[in-house]
Amino acid sequence: MVEMAALKEQLTYAYQFPLYRKLWDAAQFCPNDIQDWNDWTHIPLLTRNDILTTIRDNPPYGGFWFDGPKRLHITPFPGLGTIPVLASMEDVQRSIARETEVFRRAGFTRDDVVQVTFGYAPFYTGMHFHLVAEAVGAVVVPAGPGNAEQQAHWIAELGVTALITNPSFALKIGPLLPNNHRVRLIYAGGEPLSAVEGFRERLRSAFGGPGVTIIDSYGISEVGMMATECQAERGLHVYSNAIVTEILDPETGKSVPQGQPGELVVTQVKQEGFPLVRFRTSDLTRLVSDNCACGETVTLPKGILGRIDEVRKVKGVKLYPSQIAVVLAEFPEVSPRNYRVRLWAEGGTDHMELTIQSSTSHINEERLKERMRSELLIAPNRVCVETLLADGMQIIDERGKGAF
Repeated sequence: MVEMAALKEQLTYAYQFPLYRKLWDAAQFCPNDIQDWNDWTHIPLLTRNDILTTIRDNPPYGGFWFDGPKRLHITPFPGLGTIPVLASMEDVQRSIARETEVFRRAGFTRDDVVQVTFGYAPFYTGMHFHLVAEAVGAVVVPAGPGNAEQQAHWIAELGVTALITNPSFALKIGPLLPNNHRVRLIYAGGEPLSAVEGFRERLRSAFGGPGVTIIDSYGISEVGMMATECQAERGLHVYSNAIVTEILDPETGKSVPQGQPGELVVTQVKQEGFPLVRFRTSDLTRLVSDNCACGETVTLPKGILGRIDEVRKVKGVKLYPSQIAVVLAEFPEVSPRNYRVRLWAEGGTDHMELTIQSSTSHINEERLKERMRSELLIAPNRVCVETLLADGMQIIDERGKGAF
């Protein structure tokens, strides 16, 4: 749990940067206004548009220059392609130390041979996991992304025991391995895993069965890693000693009851480079307090459920289209990445058509509708199947509200 004194120190530090001085002055907020947790909601929420503005107004670093040794990371950012993010060496060391403890709880040991399939450049993800695995004491295979056959060859040839990867990529690698492979732990990130019913067991089965531990994780490019499972596989534990998390109603900005879905808002503590205070992640999730055997209590039980910035109201229900991908991932014969949602009004009632990509027309349409109704509280009026769709999610809203 983060102490209020550390948070007040972080607020005072952040106020020196143009982003916060402009945002907070406009809201007539001063860091000294915060005396206890009751004052916390007085701090203005920070959006990606605010960051976009400060980068454009204060190029190239958005006014986030500070004294002392620095490390530069390149990170993807909507509207700009990529942005430079500065971190102090203390930031880097704290992050690696924190993640090292997380890795140990997840089951990594100094006896492991760890293969990393995330990219090393220009983004920092692969290098970060590489450094953390080395800090645990493991030998690291810097495989990088792509080529499942080559990945499987290295796993078998080098005696790899732990894999750090996207879950969908791991699903391609598993069936290519010999029966005597040594992989016992998969650390997955970058895609929904816990939120997809049955996905964990499909992945475990692809690597040989119950002896393989599957660890889910969550992070965003602006902040880094924020939550990871332990070996109990009971949900993602938030790094509550390094960030403050809030779950807010995306429309009102007010807190939602524990266990209810809402937008994840985060505040970093003891962050010198690019500090984020009450940052709206646009990620939809649920937060619960759960006493785990590992000692952690703050948990995202199903990881990330969708994106709030794509919400549509259909038949009075809030539809988060990216949640459809989570449901589609339960159906091996369907592409969870490529799908199209068409919305239209007829006779005063909203209608929805879902077009999915599959090489077979034998789709259990009723089960798909049932799963969508269960997870999204709404099901399409009809489901169409095509063998090839444009990459990604497409939303066509014909109700006079535009399309995206």
